[in-house]
Amino acid sequence: MAPLSSGGSLFLRRPGENWTVLDEAFLTEATEYEWKFEFAGEKPAKLLVQFSAMPLLYNATETGVEGRFVTPFQSGETSFQVNDHVFRTYIYPDSRKMTEDQYEMMLSDILEESAACFQMSGLNRDMTAGGFERGISWPQWQYIERNFKALERLFRKIQERPYRKLHRQWEYIRKERVTQLTPQTEKWLEQSYGKGTVQGIPDYIQTNIRKETTDVYENQLLKSQLKDLERMLNLYRHCGYSEIEQKAVSYQSRVKSWLIKSFLKETGEVQGNQVITQVIRKHPVYRQTYQWFERVFKHSTEQIGFDYSIPMKDTYALYEMWCYFQLIKAFRKQNMLTDTKELFKTKKDGLFLNLSVHHESKVSLTNGRKLYFQRNYQANSPDFHTYTHRMIPDIVIEGEDTLYIFDPKYRVPSNLSNALGEMHKYRDGILSRQTGEKAVNEVYIMTTWQDGNEEQKFFQEKYLHEYKTGAVAMTPGVSSEWLESWINKSISK
Repeated sequence: MAPLSSGGSLFLRRPGENWTVLDEAFLTEATEYEWKFEFAGEKPAKLLVQFSAMPLLYNATETGVEGRFVTPFQSGETSFQVNDHVFRTYIYPDSRKMTEDQYEMMLSDILEESAACFQMSGLNRDMTAGGFERGISWPQWQYIERNFKALERLFRKIQERPYRKLHRQWEYIRKERVTQLTPQTEKWLEQSYGKGTVQGIPDYIQTNIRKETTDVYENQLLKSQLKDLERMLNLYRHCGYSEIEQKAVSYQSRVKSWLIKSFLKETGEVQGNQVITQVIRKHPVYRQTYQWFERVFKHSTEQIGFDYSIPMKDTYALYEMWCYFQLIKAFRKQNMLTDTKELFKTKKDGLFLNLSVHHESKVSLTNGRKLYFQRNYQANSPDFHTYTHRMIPDIVIEGEDTLYIFDPKYRVPSNLSNALGEMHKYRDGILSRQTGEKAVNEVYIMTTWQDGNEEQKFFQEKYLHEYKTGAVAMTPGVSSEWLESWINKSISK
């Protein structure tokens, strides 16, 4: 029987392309690949092929085995394993995927617009909308919980190689250890003992020496920030939520362990105003650490939060909310919002955005229209109904007998025509109860991705105007003038 050895070569390719050995392959997220493994010798009696620790199905060939797989929507190091032989590789980020900065931008945009809507809502309640004691908030806690591991990685890198400087300082050392009599030392001897007044040289001589020190501004700032974080976590330890209190205790113990590291023990704290030095600007680890703390303290001023966490792997859910609030913002700028109170729900512990599937949150617009999030349509719906199955479009503008639908597609496939084809189910399947006619007038995909290939036509104004459908580029940090222009042409009539 052949041993369970799997010596051989592993090849990858995208469907229709040429084969490439794994070492030269460029893997990206959320992409389908074909693979084949060619044995160097006799085929083993048992064969297990895994990708990222997940078993893969395969078919036997004359020289080995082959199959297909789809990379996860996550980047980082991964591996193939054929029995006991491991092949290391790396999955690179998809160009369609948002950066962490864009993720934070979406959160900030949502919370900023929700604060503006809250001012219009007419809700009155003597409470701190953050839900915790003064100085901390739900958005801040969610940021800490989601990004604490990132802070751990950054601190580990700083601890391995903290920033240092050569520092001159005066020290008394035994005269036997003096290797060079500097002008400064000669001056000290003259000032202290005078010329010819002292017999011999003193046992200890003051001399100027150069030493490396970590007591520099960048480490002083880090120490001050960590102490602020420790005090902040102490507030979360007594916020009244057992789950949060337990995590806060764990986080605080980690921060305390960092503060007693040797390079910080000999470091002072920042006195006075904080500044951004050239080291913080140019050193990647110190820069990212500074940005981490800048964001966590910024979130303390945000008073309206989510009552559930949205991890980065669920960015699509946050993107749907962000697109919804971009529409709200566009209507608010044109003074078309009349009632926003249904966006919020109040609890004894705070004020929260009331956005979730099946809840059908809405804001009221002028001219009797309403803007819904996750509106539910089915056979027995009163004003608009379906004659096939239940449909839940992400964003709907609902008028008396007309609907406008927007469908955010954070993970839109490269074939936009197929994605747009799916939108016909809304145009054909939702009817007006009053007229019995098709109710959807326009339907658009919102996406962060806008490639320069033949599908660029779906983004063009001419295509959008002529067919009342298409794709709209909506990217955090990039302004979109199309929405306001579209509202002027289609809604404000």
